[in-house]
Amino acid sequence: MKFLTVYFFLLTSVFSQTEITLYSQNTSNDFRMFEQFIVKEIIDLYNLKNDEKLSVKFETAVSFLELFHCLDKAVLNGKKDVVMSMNRISITKKRLEKYDFSEPYMANKFSALKLKTRTDINEEKLFKTKYTVGIVKNTLYEELVYELDKDKSLTIKFYSNNELCAEGLRKKEIDLYISDFVDTWIYDLEVVAILKPELTDHHGILFPKGSELRKKLNKTMRYYVKSAKYYNLIRTYFGKERMVFYKEMIYSGSKKSF
Repeated sequence: MKFLTVYFFLLTSVFSQTEITLYSQNTSNDFRMFEQFIVKEIIDLYNLKNDEKLSVKFETAVSFLELFHCLDKAVLNGKKDVVMSMNRISITKKRLEKYDFSEPYMANKFSALKLKTRTDINEEKLFKTKYTVGIVKNTLYEELVYELDKDKSLTIKFYSNNELCAEGLRKKEIDLYISDFVDTWIYDLEVVAILKPELTDHHGILFPKGSELRKKLNKTMRYYVKSAKYYNLIRTYFGKERMVFYKEMIYSGSKKSF
């Protein structure tokens, strides 16, 4: 009888889990794996301290813009509190009008990147030379280039994700790639220039506005991103030098972009 009671308890625990859907783009680089591991560790920590148990299912969004559309559809279908998106999504005032974000898990600088072999490209020539520049469509970087390229010296080529931008550099389809500083780590690139160095961009997990899931997880997230567990994860994926970068940047008091 005791065995049956324990078995029933375990069975009930399994079936009483709330399944969360996380949307991200289908790229296979270390940073995407790193982000998904963050979510797994946060949910594990939440489950340790709460009676309610959560599980996560990963779903693919076909484009960056689709990450937002997936949440919008979930709201219409009555699933507002069981969905989130995570894909290096910048926290901005405009996005905060419609969506909620978690505590930031990453600090970033807007960057112009190149192949290390392109010694002919430097910061002095940027916005003065007719370079072809790769950008992921419908991101902050599209707006940023239009703002900074006042003389319209650049030719813009759009890609659906960061991985294809990096591939465009290797295939010599483009000269530069406008993206996140961390792409230097992921794709072994070199920074030509930090764009708007006075600003620090912050990334967070995206939730529908008023999401109960965000309220549940954010306290755990706030603890996690300051923990040794998190910095050990960074070191595992990107090495000790990058771990130091995160420690200095994430809560350094630098000016936020939102």
